[in-house]
Amino acid sequence: MITLEERRKIKEYFKRFPTWTIWTILISIPFIGVYGIGIIGFIISGITIYKWQQKIDDKQFDYYRNKSLRELRKVALEKLRLDESELVRDNESIISPKYWNIGGAKLGMKKGKDDVLRYSPIGTNLIFFTENKLCIYQCALDLFTGNPLNICSSKYYYQDIVAIETQSHAFSIKEGELNEKALKYMPNLRNNVINGVIQINQSEQFVLTTKGGTAVKIQLPDYSILNYGLKGKLSHSRSDKAIASVEAMLDSKKS
Repeated sequence: MITLEERRKIKEYFKRFPTWTIWTILISIPFIGVYGIGIIGFIISGITIYKWQQKIDDKQFDYYRNKSLRELRKVALEKLRLDESELVRDNESIISPKYWNIGGAKLGMKKGKDDVLRYSPIGTNLIFFTENKLCIYQCALDLFTGNPLNICSSKYYYQDIVAIETQSHAFSIKEGELNEKALKYMPNLRNNVINGVIQINQSEQFVLTTKGGTAVKIQLPDYSILNYGLKGKLSHSRSDKAIASVEAMLDSKKS
């Protein structure tokens, strides 16, 4: 089980360099000989920079994130009332950033040294395969607390799924519904605000439609957010693999 200390390390990962320490050092230089006042500034800044340098790296973050996803898998199986023995193959997952207010979750976004964007909370979709059903657990996973938010679980008989497709879709967010740090990470979002509403036009979803006309929609990594001031790239290998697995399973069941 992921520990509170590991959760703290995840949170520290997103902290930016404390630029105030540089200003403190510069201001302290003229006061080095004045009763040691300048030295105090150097010591405080040095300790702060040292602690910042001790935060986890990209690989360690990925390890903790994947550990959190493995723990969530157990929660998902319970929610879906599935037993391991019912699964006919490994589950798949699709994850994407969430940058609007979700249950008070704090927002974290950071470009790693490999240029890949890492984030919390994570829009998470766990897909399970049984002999007759496709089972999907959806939530926003808060990596800072480990809490799954906005949970939805569903099951579909393979024979009832009549269409699968990837489609672009537009959606809007009220400015007040954005996470408090969203505009800090994506300042160009302000350019899309019209009458207090932000329009997002280039998002993509993976959609499964059933005979009854119901549909399950899975948000794919939203490349459009990179247009709003974020640096880095979003990994799509996980979602591509998941979609291919769903398609292969449906083909085998309907052939």
